[in-house]
Amino acid sequence: MSLNYNPDLALKYCLRIIQGENLRTLCDDDGNPISFDQLACWLLKEKEFYDMYKKARALQADLLVDDMLDLVKKVKDSNLHDENTSLKPSQKLTYTKMVLSTYKWAASKFNPEKFGSIKKQPKISTFIPPDLIPTLDHQNALDQNDKNSFIYSIFDPHHPYHTETA
Repeated sequence: MSLNYNPDLALKYCLRIIQGENLRTLCDDDGNPISFDQLACWLLKEKEFYDMYKKARALQADLLVDDMLDLVKKVKDSNLHDENTSLKPSQKLTYTKMVLSTYKWAASKFNPEKFGSIKKQPKISTFIPPDLIPTLDHQNALDQNDKNSFIYSIFDPHHPYHTETA
């Protein structure tokens, strides 16, 4: 059955996606008014639904990370600090590595600029404001073997080689 785009129904689907359901499960439910193909068409044709869907997937990912961190905490608390556990030291080390790698992974997703594996390179501007470009006779300054003064003259308006730009 084909159904025109319905914003209320789209919102209900997005809320279910946030809770962890996938698109095929949503469409396979009994009583579901649209097919998977129709839902896919909504995603392709309706910008409002697509934007809402992207936000729902982002929230779903946040909840998955929260669930994962809760699980890691339970494992850490129940197995690493229990004196009565029958875990060998190598197993405790494996648990510890798993806990640490999970926390590092979550930190890289929550704050990728600080903890991510790919660091952003600082942007270097090649723009020179016009008021810093000297209008003096460049050759005159270089002929006097005073290259430092020439470079300094660009920035110091009181330097003898500095001339104002119009």
